[in-house]
Amino acid sequence: MIDPDGYRPNVGIVLLKDDGRVFWARRVGRDGWQFPQGGMRSDETPIEAMYRELEEETGLRPQHVEVLGATPGWLRYRLPQRFVRHHERPVCIGQKQVWFLLRMLGEETAFRLDAHEHPCAAGRGQLQRVPARATLGRRAGRRRLNHCFHSKSPLPASSSRRKPGPSAFALPER
Repeated sequence: MIDPDGYRPNVGIVLLKDDGRVFWARRVGRDGWQFPQGGMRSDETPIEAMYRELEEETGLRPQHVEVLGATPGWLRYRLPQRFVRHHERPVCIGQKQVWFLLRMLGEETAFRLDAHEHPCAAGRGQLQRVPARATLGRRAGRRRLNHCFHSKSPLPASSSRRKPGPSAFALPER
């Protein structure tokens, strides 16, 4: 679905635990890592699309999360010209996204990364720790995210360092 201005509606999810670790995953067959996200269907609201994408990419259901906030409107970005497919109609010039900040409730065993039949989804593949430059653990970063998401409660500060280990959540390094 492309809107009249040429943007594809999309939702993104930042999923965190109370200790400040965030979930992200490696894309199958690619070298990139990202937060769960995906396109909206024409009959969906952003919140409905978020819950669908959450389940498709992580196997988590609404009872596994608490919505802490969302961006107050669409965040738009344009594609580089070399990626715009001018021969397709309608022409997509970029994406517009609503991002949701979720707190995971319960245990990490609720993750089902093989819950959906499309293996290209972001929630597939390996998981790794978020590098320091992409952290939620820095005070300024937490303030920016709190402002951006208009969250009901502030993001937690990482109070201790954790040793690397298998986890669906990445602990920001300081």
